[in-house]
Amino acid sequence: MKSHNLDDTIVAISTAIGQGAIGIVRLSGNEALTIADGLFFSNSGKKPSEFKNFTVHYGWVMAGKDKIIDEALLTVMRAPKSYTKEDMVEISCHGGIVSVRAILTCALDLGARLAEPGEFTKRAFLNGRIDLAQAEAVLDIIQSKTEDFLRVSTSQLKGELSAELESIREQLMNAYIEIEAFINFPEDDINAAGREKILSVIETAKKRVEKLLLSSEQGRILKEGIKVVICGRPNVGKSSLLNVLLKTHALLFLPSREQHGTRSRRRRKSGEFLFSSSIRLGFWSRAILLKKRPLREVSCLFKARILFCWWSIAILY
Repeated sequence: MKSHNLDDTIVAISTAIGQGAIGIVRLSGNEALTIADGLFFSNSGKKPSEFKNFTVHYGWVMAGKDKIIDEALLTVMRAPKSYTKEDMVEISCHGGIVSVRAILTCALDLGARLAEPGEFTKRAFLNGRIDLAQAEAVLDIIQSKTEDFLRVSTSQLKGELSAELESIREQLMNAYIEIEAFINFPEDDINAAGREKILSVIETAKKRVEKLLLSSEQGRILKEGIKVVICGRPNVGKSSLLNVLLKTHALLFLPSREQHGTRSRRRRKSGEFLFSSSIRLGFWSRAILLKKRPLREVSCLFKARILFCWWSIAILY
């Protein structure tokens, strides 16, 4: 992400690009309300800068005084009680591509800067509203593909991971203070019970850290899924097995004069996925044993060997 002045007022389309019932344009920064004054005209005649905090108002978004862009609702969230802890404005309009982009263009013309990807969450972090673990959880929630990973990400956003880490840190700091006192004041001899107490605190903290590391591996599986590679010699039926597992014709067999083998019609470059209730399974079919093959296949087979070192489960076929 590029380095920008945090005093800039930023704007971005917050909803996914495409047609939908509702589109949202979000502004954040010192001039958010001033910019909103220049593009939103409420039915009550009041300007957005005059609205009370956490209120929603009906009106029209206009480019100038005579060009209506869309009917909209405007929400005001004043600092510090907003997502970024800055003045924020959200404009909810109809979800057409043209209308949403027209509102974005108006905000840019009035002095806002187009936000970088993730910049609203970056400001929330820099302004102290969330910590780094919570900032990462925001992206995890957006990218969640299973309910279990959504649950894990939500608990992290609530601060449960941060609270556990802070508790471990406090426990170790107390042990550090005790050890430092014994070093600085050796004349105050420590008895065996005191040593055992310090060792017990450190051992408890160690176990808590190991438990977190174990849960992080479980979280990685929930996030990335389990990678299963079906590997073996060319033309032994790997793709047929993959089609049976996926219950679809994900791979086609196209014979040619030079050779026989699988020609993939993948919707994703990374593989085809099956979903269970909580874990994604990613299947790959690759030939990994290289003999005399045409030169154009050497690169593909080399990548297959790299993939073999990257799997979670391998089926040798």
